[in-house]
Amino acid sequence: MNCFECGEASYIEDSRDMAYAYKGKSTIIPAVTGEYCTNCNVPLLPYASYVRTENAKRAFEAMIDGMAELPTVEQLANTGVHEAVYVLVARMFLGLTLDEASQLFGYDKETIKEYESGTVIPPAALVKLCKLLIERPELLEDVRKL
Repeated sequence: MNCFECGEASYIEDSRDMAYAYKGKSTIIPAVTGEYCTNCNVPLLPYASYVRTENAKRAFEAMIDGMAELPTVEQLANTGVHEAVYVLVARMFLGLTLDEASQLFGYDKETIKEYESGTVIPPAALVKLCKLLIERPELLEDVRKL
């Protein structure tokens, strides 16, 4: 199959960090798995990667727009995406860096990245905490004090 962007016919399966910019702000969506054109790097994403990436984009946009359009926990649950999306969405929604998330959740940065990418299933307690913080972000300061 030829690349829809550049016309080349070679793809490679890979997992890459994807840069995303919105209204002059940028972020990185970690470990986006798909097939990437070897010429122009445009990805073809399987459905689960596409949904996870789109959810991360929407969460980042909501954060930039004053958090007015953040997907609810119910909306995220209805996507069929792995529970790991909650770790990523919570971190982006709350505006946490990997260092801050690592400190807040009590896991090292590599583990947080593994949870966010779905390569490792996050503990149920962490998923519940992330769901709670997405629904009730005002609790972030209380969680930091624990």
